[in-house]
Amino acid sequence: KIFDTHLFDQTHLKVKSDEGFQPINAIHSTRPYLEWKIKTKTGKTLICADHHVFYDENFKKIRASELYNGDKIQTEDGIEEIEYSIFTENISSMYDIAVMSINHRYYTNGLLSSNTVMSGIFIT
Repeated sequence: KIFDTHLFDQTHLKVKSDEGFQPINAIHSTRPYLEWKIKTKTGKTLICADHHVFYDENFKKIRASELYNGDKIQTEDGIEEIEYSIFTENISSMYDIAVMSINHRYYTNGLLSSNTVMSGIFIT
């Protein structure tokens, strides 16, 4: 594990969001998930879990596995078009952060993301 939330106080850590920098409540290693690679036409890329949550052009939540070429998502530079969204055929553990904000949004490699269900469980 890169982060063990029991070894240090992570309340001083913050992550960039569309509402400024937000405090992180927890960081956890996940079980293995199917990997998807997302790339926007401007070159922003992310390898993430199939259920990783993004926001479309209307701020509606959309999972990585539901994105198609040409779809539009929120980024730190505004709305961008998806160049491709592909299943990599890999499975790996990932890291999930819980953001302490009303909207639970944060940027991941410049792409606007959201806490997942697992983060919600850990916050509760």
